[in-house]
Amino acid sequence: MLFHGPRIGIQYIFLAAVMLLVISVAQPECSDWISFQEEQQGVFSCGLLLGTKVDFTARSEGRGAVPQPVPERVTADTQASPPSPQPSTWRGVVILFLVLAGLTLALFLLKKILRDSYRADDLWTEPVTGMEFIWVNGGRFAMGCGSWTSSCEGHERPVHPATVSGFWMCKYPVTQGQWTKVMGFNPSSFKKGDNYPVERVSWDDTQEFINKFKILTGTRDEIRLPTEAEWEYAARSGGRKQGFAGGRDVNRLAWYRRNSGKSTHPVGAKSPNDLGLHDMSGNVWEWCLDCYDKDFYGSPAALEKDPVCLENNTGYRIMRGGYWFSLAADVRCSHRCWGRPDGHDQESGFRLVRIAR
Repeated sequence: MLFHGPRIGIQYIFLAAVMLLVISVAQPECSDWISFQEEQQGVFSCGLLLGTKVDFTARSEGRGAVPQPVPERVTADTQASPPSPQPSTWRGVVILFLVLAGLTLALFLLKKILRDSYRADDLWTEPVTGMEFIWVNGGRFAMGCGSWTSSCEGHERPVHPATVSGFWMCKYPVTQGQWTKVMGFNPSSFKKGDNYPVERVSWDDTQEFINKFKILTGTRDEIRLPTEAEWEYAARSGGRKQGFAGGRDVNRLAWYRRNSGKSTHPVGAKSPNDLGLHDMSGNVWEWCLDCYDKDFYGSPAALEKDPVCLENNTGYRIMRGGYWFSLAADVRCSHRCWGRPDGHDQESGFRLVRIAR
């Protein structure tokens, strides 16, 4: 499971609060009466006597003061009772704890309301790099190669239900201009302009970029590569049954072998998918967070919410989307590829995901 620590913390807070409340309610009820007792030297003392009536003895001292009548004392049995201990502090602790728990819940619900108030066409621009992010509503979808597409491979099956939480995703692959602004150099083979996708970056390079991006922008948000499930869900316009990222017309949606001229092209030149995301089919491969496991789709972990494969023995990382010299079958949304995390190829790029805190 990814990034759900705060929810677990809130559950423990409320569990502890309920336990304290039960303990408090289980204690005997106390009807505390105030008793003012007369001291020998004319000073009044105030105590809390368990189960007694108010005993108020007034003693007037001074010139011509008339003594006030003293109400009848309680019975001998009550007088013989030992004084009660000081009142328990449990109730105060419980009240304080419940107030804090209530505030925590209110903040959590407010954050959830704000998060769920985003629409699928909302756009957020990072002010330092100009990187644009589109909001992707979370949801449940059939992940894998199904009847809506073709050329399925064994590791793209079984088709299985996958659930992802909402996230912000880069509208375009990271460009050469954005990479240079963060890293200070351009590793690309096709140095044709700042709006071309950066390529020849390894998975390891993307992690260094993310670290420097956070420092440069000063963001407190979570910035990372998309998981494989997030990537496919976003490419298929929120989990729709689409073969390519936006529909069936590969020439309208992707730069690939038949139309690329053996080169990358400026981001956004092809039509977007239904979420407004560009170039998720073709142009450059895009690194994902996951390790590659050919059997992952058939594992119990694939059925968890926000599934991700972070450990295996292959040593490879997932790449998605195809590139400028891929066959049409390799720019399908469900197609899975992999590469060494330290490999630098002229077809490998990436885009980022932002989780707002």
